[in-house]
Amino acid sequence: MFKKIKKIAIIFIVMVAIGVYNIPSKEEKEAELIELKAKAKKMNKLEVDENIIVYKKLLEHEPKNNIYKTELNKYIRMDKIAQECRVESRKKDKSSLVNPSTYSDTSDRLEVWENNKIFYTQSTFLGKNKLGLEFKYMAKYKCTIKNDGLSIKKLFLKQI
Repeated sequence: MFKKIKKIAIIFIVMVAIGVYNIPSKEEKEAELIELKAKAKKMNKLEVDENIIVYKKLLEHEPKNNIYKTELNKYIRMDKIAQECRVESRKKDKSSLVNPSTYSDTSDRLEVWENNKIFYTQSTFLGKNKLGLEFKYMAKYKCTIKNDGLSIKKLFLKQI
């Protein structure tokens, strides 16, 4: 019985020591905050995923900072718009085929934000014609955020 208690006590002490060791010091937290602020200032404002990561970390340090909340919400909204644009462009690609059931996304995708309101997505996909021959296509869309929602315009669709 004494051996079990001793073993449990040692495990507890080791776990506490590891936990205390992994807690960053006040100076380390401050250094990380300064680094994050500098990164946020010089970061490309159209790199949505990176901005989301940085602003989430900044909010961990300063949860009541409304500027960080606003910026994070802006980038989350942009990310949702990009996702919606991807989904809708795939639907349009599929419906443009003579045989829509043969649609296959190749995952080749090029995406870029022109500004925080205009997003472009270009993708390739496969589809078969009536004779069963498979072709590869490329399509590009411009997605624009408007007050009444999202406008998706097909810029081109071509066989490659």
